[in-house]
Amino acid sequence: QFYACLRHPQSGQETASYVETDPETAERTRRQIFWYRRQRRKASPPKLSEHHRRYLEDIGALLVLPKSTTEALLPIYTTVLNDLIPILDGNCVLRNHSNGQASNYLIRGICLVACKSKQAAPFLQLVEDGEVLNPLEFASKLLTGLDAAMKANLEPDRITKIQILALMHLHNDGLGGVDRSSSYLSQAICEAWSISLHLKVPGSPDRKQGDFLWWALRNFDRLNKPIMGAAPFMIDDTDIALDRIPLTEGDYRSQLMSVSLTLGDLMIAATRVYKASSKATVDDCGEFPSFTQLTSNMSFDSFHRSHASYLEIWYHVAAMLSCRYSGPGSPQYNRRLASAGGVLKIISKEGSDRLPPLPLVPYAVSMATTVIYRALRDGQRDPETACEDLSLCCKALDVLSERWTTVKGVARLAKRLLRFIQRSLREEQPR
Repeated sequence: QFYACLRHPQSGQETASYVETDPETAERTRRQIFWYRRQRRKASPPKLSEHHRRYLEDIGALLVLPKSTTEALLPIYTTVLNDLIPILDGNCVLRNHSNGQASNYLIRGICLVACKSKQAAPFLQLVEDGEVLNPLEFASKLLTGLDAAMKANLEPDRITKIQILALMHLHNDGLGGVDRSSSYLSQAICEAWSISLHLKVPGSPDRKQGDFLWWALRNFDRLNKPIMGAAPFMIDDTDIALDRIPLTEGDYRSQLMSVSLTLGDLMIAATRVYKASSKATVDDCGEFPSFTQLTSNMSFDSFHRSHASYLEIWYHVAAMLSCRYSGPGSPQYNRRLASAGGVLKIISKEGSDRLPPLPLVPYAVSMATTVIYRALRDGQRDPETACEDLSLCCKALDVLSERWTTVKGVARLAKRLLRFIQRSLREEQPR
């Protein structure tokens, strides 16, 4: 069920789409395609003992979600996330699912991500006519089963396994959730390396969608460092032989990817001073492009509102990270404070529950909260303004905490700070 609907290849797709004049190059190309297809699918599914199968059934590895759940959540994913994080072709998966040909594990991986969308709330059932679960409980049970299924190598298609692991990494809740999430992404990237997804395979019928998958993994890696607390980037761009996805007029997915790749580059520059080997004691991002400059070569105003907001939040996170040492009055400090305000402006306008259900959003709100409090401590925010900003943060964190346990601690701290500031303001008022 990979993007190009390989189960139903069009005529001529099984061979190279161009005429090769050099016999030696043509032979090498044929060998590469043969190797790629052989490596993509494992020879045979694992043989399970009766005890192992019973364990997998009990833990939910073999669960099949009810039709009412999948028919609601798959369209939500396709509408909200399919182009923003191009791990897979949602329309192709929908088509394969309706024909009974889609991977059950991939369907559950998609539902794992889509369940945190507000629209999904009434449909979160694990069994037909069963109890409707809250998003955190539904996601936790799905993840437990998927984790066991991946460890048992139940998914025979390696591309599909990469997609599933990438989807699983987007759920970073629960005990050890951040480390587990980073581990899933690492596994997805290692699987991608092992089948040479980062190399050009001329004539491959699914090359374009394979490129989107690879660059999506690369962008996840650029966000993984700050959000998941992972130390290094796992992907070095100099190890990639693929060309970047070209910006194509009228191709919405390529336009989203173009902005995402640029923001990924910006994350490298913004986090340079956080590297373990860094001896810097000053920030080096004096010059920092504006978001308008980054999107000047495309019709950004025509982007889906939630996608545009998500990309702008990503930019603001990079801008806030670019200030580690600089004090009040410096360009870096002012940029960080302005971006914290930018995050709050987006949250206030769009509503945190209408943004894409991805880990960047709760991380950005949490980070903006700490930046605003730091500005108050530094005397760069008067108590009244800080009180208003923190009140907005608390409201957003409350909504997000229903779907992300990672922000619950920050929400409690923000409320405590808000009460302290409000009490101080009341005490200062003349009686």
